[in-house]
Amino acid sequence: MSEILNFKFDFIARSQKLLLANWDDLSKQDLEITTLLNCTISLLCLIVASTEEDNYQVERLNDFIKDKEFYFKSFPFDIPENQILSHEQRLLTELVSVQSVPEYTSVSFIKKLRNSLAHGNIKPINALKNWKIIRVWNRKQNSAKTIDFVFEIDTSNLLAFYNSLADFYSTSLSN
Repeated sequence: MSEILNFKFDFIARSQKLLLANWDDLSKQDLEITTLLNCTISLLCLIVASTEEDNYQVERLNDFIKDKEFYFKSFPFDIPENQILSHEQRLLTELVSVQSVPEYTSVSFIKKLRNSLAHGNIKPINALKNWKIIRVWNRKQNSAKTIDFVFEIDTSNLLAFYNSLADFYSTSLSN
């Protein structure tokens, strides 16, 4: 094991290297999405921690995410909870930018996404015996019954999503 000089930077660089160097083998073993989700959770934790330590990092995250569009919904009260938890097809059909949702900032979006994954609120959506979509949801703080965030991403887009976040994070650490 080589020396680690800057954990935050080196950890993400090594994770990206791990994915790139082993993607074909991970795919053959049917482990690519599982490994990628592990890397994504770690990255989201580091991004959230950096925004709690540095206001400038918050500004950079806002600039990075503001124009990106995702399948997500805040306070999805029009979707019955049992559908969020069990529906076997895409629920969210409209791409939404974070800046278009008044009560959201890039930091709140990343925190909700991180919390969803960290609490294991993950529903794999399968098609033709393959994992096609990842749905995650967050429950409102101090309310185990209120879902206040739902996010869906195609598994085929997860690597690009991870790499764009990892590149952003690595670049922001360098500046």
